[in-house]
Amino acid sequence: MILADYLQLLDFAPIALLVADEKDEILYANKIAEATFFQELKQKEVKHIFSYSKAKWAEIMKTSKEKGSYSFNDSIKKLTGGSIDVNVTCKPIKFIDDQVFVYYIQDVTDQQKIIKELYKEQQYTQTILDSIPALVYVKDLENRIVSVNRAFEETTKLTNEFVQGRSLSELTSDQELAIDFWKDDLKVIKSDIPLRKLIKPLFNDPNRKFITDKIPYKTYDGETVGIIGFSTEVTDRVNLENALLESERNFRLLFNTSPEGAIISSIDGRIIMANATLCKMLHYTEEELTKLSLFDITPKNKREVEASTLQLSILFGDTIEPVERSYLRKDGSILPAMVKGWIIKNEIGTPTLIGAFIRDITNEKIAEKKKNEFYEKEIERLKNEIDSKNREMISKLAQISEKDGQLKKVLRNLDNVVQNPPASIINELENILEEAKKDNIEVLWPEIELTFEKINKSFFDNLYKKHPKLTKNEKKITALLRMNMSSREISRITHQNIRSVEMARTRLRKKLNLKRSDNLVAFLSQF
Repeated sequence: MILADYLQLLDFAPIALLVADEKDEILYANKIAEATFFQELKQKEVKHIFSYSKAKWAEIMKTSKEKGSYSFNDSIKKLTGGSIDVNVTCKPIKFIDDQVFVYYIQDVTDQQKIIKELYKEQQYTQTILDSIPALVYVKDLENRIVSVNRAFEETTKLTNEFVQGRSLSELTSDQELAIDFWKDDLKVIKSDIPLRKLIKPLFNDPNRKFITDKIPYKTYDGETVGIIGFSTEVTDRVNLENALLESERNFRLLFNTSPEGAIISSIDGRIIMANATLCKMLHYTEEELTKLSLFDITPKNKREVEASTLQLSILFGDTIEPVERSYLRKDGSILPAMVKGWIIKNEIGTPTLIGAFIRDITNEKIAEKKKNEFYEKEIERLKNEIDSKNREMISKLAQISEKDGQLKKVLRNLDNVVQNPPASIINELENILEEAKKDNIEVLWPEIELTFEKINKSFFDNLYKKHPKLTKNEKKITALLRMNMSSREISRITHQNIRSVEMARTRLRKKLNLKRSDNLVAFLSQF
């Protein structure tokens, strides 16, 4: 077959063809080429046909020789006006002894229009995606990222160009997380059903948490070709929820392991929770207690007080100060307890629950009873001892008073003798008389006062704190009255008549600011 025969065969090709020699002169153009853009240009060089590639034509020829072919895109003017976009493949061929170049020219104008339209649509879609504040990413069926929006780029610090065509396993060191993400994607792809509210860490920053919705990515004809993910950061919310969960765990741990009874009730008293300690104290199970109210385990005569305390705490306070309460055990016996409570409020400050710690004070009550019984016995013993010592002192004072009376009688007789004595004993009798006059209650009072204070400790100190203006004589009267002595007994001891003693008592009552109805002895017994 000669070259001319070969060239005629090219007329049957479905695309435009050109054949040129090594000098780039056109030897042949098939019918499609002539009809479209050549016809009278058979003697022109090929490079002059194309709009953009003529400047690098030598490089195109060289590359096609080295590699056996070379393809490029360009534009050609049409005979009917205008131009078309073409894809050109240049292939050198050795035909007998001649080296020729065959150019396969394919009109890609419509294809380019479609590509441009798709690009515009893609740009439009990308603009919409970039306006979404959530992270948006599109993945294909092979787990490769097709596109991401601006929020994704800003959050991950990875550009759209960098992540396109890559799988998540190539972008993170946490391969378990990448596998977990892909499992979720496969669920969406296989079921064709969205997955929503998936909370997971960001693939390249585990400290940040995101909630994600994944939906099928479909073509216009409904074919699923991947997934679209929408992620919103919830780090603060997750941290807060974790803190609340930790707080709740700590509270439950404290609640359940508390050595004291613990209870949570509604504001109307219905029991919601009770720990093991309280159940043991009241001989109930928790299930049994949660069917009761606070008033069911409160004695009937105490329920009104319990209700009033709860209402006042809800209205005016956050806590219920420690208060002693009585509760009914399952067998009807009474549990004495010390209760400290608090009001639990919701986020807007409305009381919703009541919490309380309940401490069993049975042993304390028993100890307190024993202590009180001991104190009562001891007080009775001391009272009896004081009364005994007071009676003893009164007896001694009576004896002193009697001796003092006898002594005064002797002194009166001696005084008569002294009036007419023998000269030899006058001086001696005068000395005896002076010494004897001193030996009376006035001389003995310091000793009496000392003994009284031993028996009635701090009596004078306490009395003087409230009544500092009492005289020395009034001090004596108060001491004698404190010993429960009558006016007659005081009269005999002090050698005053009863009327004088009564007047002294009246003055004392006035000085102590006592009413007529007040008992003077009872008043003094307070000190």
